[in-house]
Amino acid sequence: MAQLNDKAHALLLQELKRCCRSSPMGMMERDLVMKRLERFHQRSGPPLTESGIRELVIDLFPEFDEAVIRRAAKVNQPARHRGALGWGAGLLAGAGVLAGGLWVVNLPYPMIRWPVSRVAPMLLTPSYLQMDRSYRQTVSLVEQADQLLNRATAAADIELGEEKVTQAQYHLDRLPVWFLGYYPQRYCTLFSCSWRFTLDEFESARAAVGRMEAQVFQERNALELLDAGTAAVESAQQQYQAAQNPGDQQAAIAAWQTGLDQLAQIPSQTLAGGIAQQRLQAYERDFQPVAAQAQGGRTTGTLLEVAMTYGSRAAQASQNPPHPADEWERIATFWEQAIQFLDQVDVTDSGFNQAQAKRAEYLDNLSQTRQLANREASASQTLSDVKAQTEILLEGSETGLTPSQVASRLQRIINQLETVQPNTTAYAEAQTYLTSARNRLAQLQPSQ
Repeated sequence: MAQLNDKAHALLLQELKRCCRSSPMGMMERDLVMKRLERFHQRSGPPLTESGIRELVIDLFPEFDEAVIRRAAKVNQPARHRGALGWGAGLLAGAGVLAGGLWVVNLPYPMIRWPVSRVAPMLLTPSYLQMDRSYRQTVSLVEQADQLLNRATAAADIELGEEKVTQAQYHLDRLPVWFLGYYPQRYCTLFSCSWRFTLDEFESARAAVGRMEAQVFQERNALELLDAGTAAVESAQQQYQAAQNPGDQQAAIAAWQTGLDQLAQIPSQTLAGGIAQQRLQAYERDFQPVAAQAQGGRTTGTLLEVAMTYGSRAAQASQNPPHPADEWERIATFWEQAIQFLDQVDVTDSGFNQAQAKRAEYLDNLSQTRQLANREASASQTLSDVKAQTEILLEGSETGLTPSQVASRLQRIINQLETVQPNTTAYAEAQTYLTSARNRLAQLQPSQ
C-alpha cells in the first residue's frame, strides 16, 4: 500500500498549483514539493499522517491550506482508520467547551504561560505548535532569502529576497523571547519536537535577518546608482555626437566622465556592481579615444598618460589574487588597451623610447595574466569534472560497483585533483575533495 494514495496525492497537487507563484523561485519550490509527494506516492509503507503530510509542504509553502492537509490525511487512511478518526473528531468536537479555557492559558503573556508551563504544559500545546511553525518558517525563509540575495542575477531576485526577509522577520517576531531556553520535556515526551529554542540560535537568526535587511537596502541603492550612471553616460554620448563646437564637446565629455565615475563607485559585491563593471569596459573603450582627441590630439604625452591609466587599472585589479578566469581576462583587456595606445607613439617622437620600455613591461604583464587566466580556467574545469565524477561514483556505489572499480575511479579523481595549482579559486575546494578521496581510497585498500 502506498504511503500517499491517489486521492490524497491529487488533493495536494491541486492545492499546490493554487499556492504556486509564477516567479522562477516559486516554480523551483513547486517542483521540489511535487518530487517529495511523488516519492511517497510511489513508496510502499504505512500511510502518511496529517503531521507527515504537513512536513512535506509547509516549509516551502506556509500558505498551504490546513483544511486541505487534514482532508488529504483523512482520505489517505484505510477505511477502518477513517472511521476511528471520525469517532475521534466527534470527541474533539464534544470537547469544544474547553476551547475558551485553552484560549486564555495560551495568551502570549508570560505571567499566564509560565505558571501553566510548569504545572500543566500539555495545555500549552497550541502555543507549542505555533512556536514550532514559526521556528520552521524562520529557518526556511532565512535560507531562501540568503540564497536569493547572495546569488542574485536580476533585480527580481532582490525583490523576492526582500519579501522573504520580511516574512522571516514576521515569524521571528512571533517567537516568545521570554521562553527561550525553556524545554517542554513532558510535551516532547509525547510529541516529536523538531526545534530547540536557545538564545544563541534566536540571536543568530535575528542577526541574519538584520544583515539581510541592510543588504537589501544596499542592493536597492546600488541599482539606483546603476540606473543614474548609465543614463548619464548614454545622455553624454548623445550630447557629444550632437555637439556643434568644442565648448559643447567639452561639456559632454565632462558629463560623460561624471557618469563613468558614478558607475565606478558602485560597490563591487552588489548585483549592480557586477553589471556596472561590465558596462564600464564598453563605456571606457569608447570614452578614452574621445577624451584623448579632445585634449589636443594623440600626442606622445597623451598616449603615454592614457596607456598608464589602463596599466594602473590593470595592476589595481590584479591585487589580492586569486581571481576567477573571467576577471583575469578583464585585466588582460586593460593591458591590451594600454599596449594599443603605446603602439601609436611614432618612432620619430622624443618619447618613443619611454613608450617602448612601457610596452615591454606591459607585454610581460599581459603574458603573465594570460597564464593566470589559463591556469584558473583549467583548475575550475578540473574541479567541475571531479564533482561530476564524484556524483557518478556515488550513484555507481549504490548500483553495485566493486571495491576495485571504486578504487580505480578514486585514483583517477586524485590524479586530476593533484593537477589543480595553488593560488587559484578552486584550490581550497580541490584540496578538500583530495583529502576526502584519499581517505576513502585508504579505507578501500584492506578490502582489495
